[in-house]
Amino acid sequence: MDPRRREKALDRAVKLWLRADSSNAHEADLSRKRFTEVLEKYGIAPEEVDERIDAGQRAVEDAGPLGEDFWQVRIALAVSDRTGCRAVRKGERLFFEGSPKRTRRAAAAYASLALDVERACVGAYAAYGH
Repeated sequence: MDPRRREKALDRAVKLWLRADSSNAHEADLSRKRFTEVLEKYGIAPEEVDERIDAGQRAVEDAGPLGEDFWQVRIALAVSDRTGCRAVRKGERLFFEGSPKRTRRAAAAYASLALDVERACVGAYAAYGH
């Protein structure tokens, strides 16, 4: 299949999906029906439509404080690389910039990983009498 035709179909699917929430019940039903037809005809996954909608939006997510410890910076960079976001330090805080879904995912992953590493370090330090 011609990639340009598929891209146009994906754009059409996005428009149909956005109209599926219309307050006009007939328009919403027709949009959902045509949306399903476009997905089936061009082999488009619903996730692709979600990603296209999400990619068109930009967000900044506050991931919390970012200290000077090397491991915190490495985790932030690894998470940003893995999620397709940009990690930015502003003052003493870490922010992820990118699409809304990706920034939320990145901030949650960073918070969880940083907490796990910090807990592990406290236990390790205690074992050595610090």
